[in-house]
Amino acid sequence: MDNESYADKIIRETMNIANGGFDPDKAAQAVNSALDALRLQAQWIQQLTQEAMDGNKAMELDKLARTMAHVTKMIDEVTRLSAFASGKADSRPDMGQSWMASLTAEQLEMVKGWLAENQAKKQ
Repeated sequence: MDNESYADKIIRETMNIANGGFDPDKAAQAVNSALDALRLQAQWIQQLTQEAMDGNKAMELDKLARTMAHVTKMIDEVTRLSAFASGKADSRPDMGQSWMASLTAEQLEMVKGWLAENQAKKQ
């Protein structure tokens, strides 16, 4: 960021602190890289499956399958974290507002304040 002005640098650093170090651009890059890797892994599985079927060979793809499962989980978690950091609701259907039941009265008032501030910004 050589062309960055002093004000831009301060704003970037302040946003970084405010977001707890979360950088949505880097998160998006990580998700895109992981999706590329997952696509390549799926192509490899397809190729090995075809080769095994053509040659009637046994396939040992359990390690790759576990890797793909981990990559898929990472993609989901980073995507949900990015959505949360940008103010969007959790995409999991079981979340809803049930988490609010565990808040203390003080915490609930704080959340209500945040919601009111957010609503005021939208108007």
